[in-house]
Amino acid sequence: GIDGVRYFLTRELSFGQDGSFTDLAFIKRYNADLSNDIGNLASRTLAMIEKYREGVIPAKVKSPDFEKAWEETKSSTLELMEQFKISESLIKVWEFINKANKHIEDSQPWTLAKSSEQKDMDKLDAVLYEVAESIRLSTLILIPFMPSSCQKILNQLGIVKNTGDLRLEVDGIWGSFDGNTKTGEREILFPRIENK
Repeated sequence: GIDGVRYFLTRELSFGQDGSFTDLAFIKRYNADLSNDIGNLASRTLAMIEKYREGVIPAKVKSPDFEKAWEETKSSTLELMEQFKISESLIKVWEFINKANKHIEDSQPWTLAKSSEQKDMDKLDAVLYEVAESIRLSTLILIPFMPSSCQKILNQLGIVKNTGDLRLEVDGIWGSFDGNTKTGEREILFPRIENK
């Protein structure tokens, strides 16, 4: 789709410079960044919310570590965009996306869900909110690059606003999403491309 091509061109090519496009390079970048990283993050997060919380994103929690990481990501990304260092700005966003992926691996929500301890239930809620909020914020900053895919991600998070009505300076603040939304119908955002 056009979102995948647009992402590849802005991520792989330096603004104002010549560059090359090959099918193999496109497939590698698409599978690594879109299918594996953000696509898999959204898919597994929504699946866990559906399985462990009946499809309702837990309520907002305080997350100083994530809040600081997001503010640094947003600030550096916008600064790089103003300098037309678009590829570098996307690298910064992906560092934040991968922080969320690592958070899932480190906290192991599937283990917490088996516990009968209230502290583990609270931690599970916190992890699910933190990852959902990370996806939401990453999506906001990626709208110019992948508008159609970003709309689908927001819809799956139960956010019914149109991407054109969202503003980074208002909506792009950690915790401005309260949670407690029912997730939308899940769909595969970036089907993996098999290199034949």
